[in-house]
Amino acid sequence: MPQRQHLWKGIHDEAMTRSALTVNLGIEQVTDGENIVYADVINSGAGHHFPTYLVPEVLLSLEYVDALGEVTQLARHVLAWRANLALTKEVFDQRLASGESLRVNSNPVSLGLEGRIRLRVSVAPRQHYVRTFETYLKANAKNLDDETRGLLEQAISEAKAAEYDFIAADQPMQRVAN
Repeated sequence: MPQRQHLWKGIHDEAMTRSALTVNLGIEQVTDGENIVYADVINSGAGHHFPTYLVPEVLLSLEYVDALGEVTQLARHVLAWRANLALTKEVFDQRLASGESLRVNSNPVSLGLEGRIRLRVSVAPRQHYVRTFETYLKANAKNLDDETRGLLEQAISEAKAAEYDFIAADQPMQRVAN
């Protein structure tokens, strides 16, 4: 940490998030006309768990884009470390350790070779806060004054504004199938 400053933007920065992951797309034929489409996702650049801590969540969406541009989600996987809202119990830990990989794959599916497959990465850097504030608002809606309600709604809006997504890998079906 140069001059005792944390200069890394981490999960809030798309370029840094992109550099943490390596993605390889592929297809496995299971029957004549049906294939399993997959994305191997590797934490190749974070140097620690991805995502690092409880607050962010990352959604990996394996998609097929047909020749007309219609998008079909084939599979999805959440990368996150989630605890209950009181932070007293772990719900799950689906983060990738440094160097670890996972496969996101579809069920057997029949797809046209004229389309594309891709992996979309949707990042919610402040997801725990969104869940916490939305739950609190819902449970206490009748008891909150206008100022408190407004502050919570503003906090939710600001947290959601930090969300972003990008395509981590995108290939024509013919190229992947060969």
